[in-house]
Amino acid sequence: MQHFLERFNQRNKRNVNISEAAVRVLGSMSWPGNVRELENLIERLAIFAATDEISAEEVECERSRRSETTLAPEKSAASLPGKLQDMERQEILRVLRESRGNKSLAARKLGIERKTLYEKARRLAIDLQSKKHE
Repeated sequence: MQHFLERFNQRNKRNVNISEAAVRVLGSMSWPGNVRELENLIERLAIFAATDEISAEEVECERSRRSETTLAPEKSAASLPGKLQDMERQEILRVLRESRGNKSLAARKLGIERKTLYEKARRLAIDLQSKKHE
């Protein structure tokens, strides 16, 4: 697991780590596919991590998403808009953290107007006044 994360960090010039609890959750999961399945999951977790450390909660969320996709593809297709909203929310939160809460800078990095950032934040229940982005 750590090997894949190190490779991702080097390739993307990032410094994402993984918590001990997350490693335990990953270790408890079934891996019927090949090693690429684990590698893809680690990369996806690193991309969408809410902070610079992959948490056990994020792994659990991926585990449930993964089982949804495996067990009920028609159900997962129906929830695509929700997944896209979640991805959009995570990306906005990541850029806000990188911008240390500077909304103008975050909007520029996202390629949107500041007004659009405020509209998206309202729609996605993102508190732009929160100090945790800084």
